[in-house]
Amino acid sequence: MVRCPGCKTVLAVEVADAPLSPPPPPPPPTAPVAPLPFGGRRPPVKPVAAAPPAKPIPAAAKEKQGPKNPFDAPSEEDLAAKDAARKKQIRRELAEMAEEKLQENRKYDVLLVDCRHGRTALQFLAHGALSSGVASIFFFLFLTGSAILVAVVPLLLLACIGMIAHWVLTLIGFGYGLVGPKQARGLCIVGLVSTVLNAIMTAFVAIVILANIVTSEMGLSSGSSKSFAIEAMLLGNAFSNISCLTDIPVYLLTGGVREWPLYVFPMIGAAFEFAKLSALSLYTHRVCTLGKEHELAHAGMRFVYRSFGVVLVIMFLKLVNWLNFILITGDPLPLLWFAIMTVLAINGYFLWSAFAWYSLYQTQKDAVDIVEASRFVDKRDRLDMV
Repeated sequence: MVRCPGCKTVLAVEVADAPLSPPPPPPPPTAPVAPLPFGGRRPPVKPVAAAPPAKPIPAAAKEKQGPKNPFDAPSEEDLAAKDAARKKQIRRELAEMAEEKLQENRKYDVLLVDCRHGRTALQFLAHGALSSGVASIFFFLFLTGSAILVAVVPLLLLACIGMIAHWVLTLIGFGYGLVGPKQARGLCIVGLVSTVLNAIMTAFVAIVILANIVTSEMGLSSGSSKSFAIEAMLLGNAFSNISCLTDIPVYLLTGGVREWPLYVFPMIGAAFEFAKLSALSLYTHRVCTLGKEHELAHAGMRFVYRSFGVVLVIMFLKLVNWLNFILITGDPLPLLWFAIMTVLAINGYFLWSAFAWYSLYQTQKDAVDIVEASRFVDKRDRLDMV
């Protein structure tokens, strides 16, 4: 019996004989769900759907893509490309090294020639220094003879010949220095200019001074008379202009020299002479430093210190001599002892000058042996470093 849900009518339904459908399959077993620690139950785990199978990668695309893992072995093509790049890099580096070696050999060949000219320059400069020292000795003997007995004019002529030889040899030496080591060529230019100007100014000062000195022994005469001490100082200034620096204070204090050319021209000549002395010392110092011989370099610079130091010492002695006699007697010029002490100071200056020139000669002769290309190209500051 079946009741209609709409009209509530009860109907009778006849059952036909029909085959029964098979029962549904049982659900798949699920893993037991462990209870939560705070009560309740975990939700059942849903089964994960299987991933779709990956599409196969073509062989050509796989070759372009390369190994995905950096630890995978590279292919033969990659190894060949890397080997070719490495060989190319090696060939390029070898070519650069060969070019650098060729340039170094060329520079070394040029340096060999420069050092040969540098050694020749030092030899001429050394003999020029020796000539100046010999000239100072002859001038010392001339002044001593003039103070004791009589002026020996041949000694003065020998001193002048020595100075001329000094100028000529110094000019030749600086000329060779212009084609010597490059690092010292600028000093050679300064030396050439200062030597030429010093020679011209010394000759001019000698003419101006000798025209104003009364020395009957030499056969010269002028309109004014001066004491023997002033004449000796002026004569020393004519031979060595830098000695005027020791005499200017005495000239000004005593009033023994009133002509302005006897003040101005020797001082100009002294500036040129000091420039020449400095160029000689600096050139010697420079080539010795390049040759890694620092002791000789310092010895070359000592020449300037000695020259300037003796100027200060002799100036002090002359001023003390003048003050001594001016405080005791009033007028020092007529006094014989003042003249003797002044001439002794002048002679001391030229003796010390001869010693300084000879020391420079020895230093430059020793420096000839160290102007070598092998020393110049060495990168060390000192050759005795371990």
